[in-house]
Amino acid sequence: MHVLSFSRLADEGFRRYGGGAGKRLDDGGRILFMNLALSAVQDQLEFYRASAAGGELASLLLDVSAELKMCEVSPEKLGKTAGRLPQGALSRKLREVSLILSAYDALVARSFLDPLDDLTRVLPLLREHRFFQDAFVAVDSFAAFTVQEYQILRVILEQSRETVVSLCTDSLHDEDDGTGLFSLVKDTARRLRALARESGVPVAVPEVLAPGKRFHTSGLRLLEDNLYRTQRQTGEEQDCACIYRAANIYEEASFVSATIRRLVMEQGFRYADFAVIARDSDAYAGILDRAFEERGIP
Repeated sequence: MHVLSFSRLADEGFRRYGGGAGKRLDDGGRILFMNLALSAVQDQLEFYRASAAGGELASLLLDVSAELKMCEVSPEKLGKTAGRLPQGALSRKLREVSLILSAYDALVARSFLDPLDDLTRVLPLLREHRFFQDAFVAVDSFAAFTVQEYQILRVILEQSRETVVSLCTDSLHDEDDGTGLFSLVKDTARRLRALARESGVPVAVPEVLAPGKRFHTSGLRLLEDNLYRTQRQTGEEQDCACIYRAANIYEEASFVSATIRRLVMEQGFRYADFAVIARDSDAYAGILDRAFEERGIP
């Protein structure tokens, strides 16, 4: 059994079939090569010539490049699109962006491998060597996919014995016309069904899981049911969860440390009984530590 993200899938493909050898480009290298590309084509620019010497344009173009790679839009395709548009500011912008990104890709390709291209480069290897042949594939914890990822999913559908995709949504029919809480996920389900039809793969009847399977306590299940609702559902009051709305990150840290201290002093817990979980732990660096120190928490 393999548990893989898309990036780790690419690594596994290169490890098995080759194609991953070379120096990997990092953020510093991207900035350097984009500035070199801007310098190389500056004389051919009109719209972006004045700002080509500034560092801000390089950063913006790197964001554009990353977005286009995820959507599998090459600089050449962007240039062809610009040629089909009426003459004007938009067509000039697209032509110049295409020119800059073509120069950037050419410079990078001489000496480096860009990790942003990994899924595009590994795709023919997975298809040729039938990486997913007769496999059972489960896809979980995604709300949406990039174009690169959809291409990988197409190969999975074509080769696997069975593919199961779990999506977090209240239904598959979008009655909110794209504006609802789960509209993005419902659109993902629609695209996956269309992808299966295009690949000649039958689609089973969706199975709706009973709510709250992940929780062993009714209180956490009740919390999940109500957290993002405008109207609260009724249920038996529970004391297994507490919601605290802090003014800022410092007050959050203070509340957490005070709660741990109180439970240790009053209810006989040990400090080893606690774990603090945050979506972005880096944001709390130095803040949570200090709050613990103030209350003598190791």
